[in-house]
Amino acid sequence: MRTGDLIGGRYRLEDELGSGRTRLSGRDAFVLADGCGERSCAVRVAYRPFTDLHGQARVEIVIVVVSGGRPGRTYCRAATDLAEAAAANLPG
Repeated sequence: MRTGDLIGGRYRLEDELGSGRTRLSGRDAFVLADGCGERSCAVRVAYRPFTDLHGQARVEIVIVVVSGGRPGRTYCRAATDLAEAAAANLPG
């Protein structure tokens, strides 16, 4: 089992509405079983807002993915725990 794959990304926060919305270390976060392929759980943590080149509001995010051989929801607790630790250590 691989754990804690940290990937930086930029998305519109609105793109995540309706998924497993929560708060981790005071930041908006989204827990998505099978969110990075089958047999994975991805947690996306909002980091900081910015405006893209087209003037659209965006949010920089941190993505933590835990995957293995079982159904994705199996890994969501571990992914959430790792994401909470990451969120607690983000600057600002």
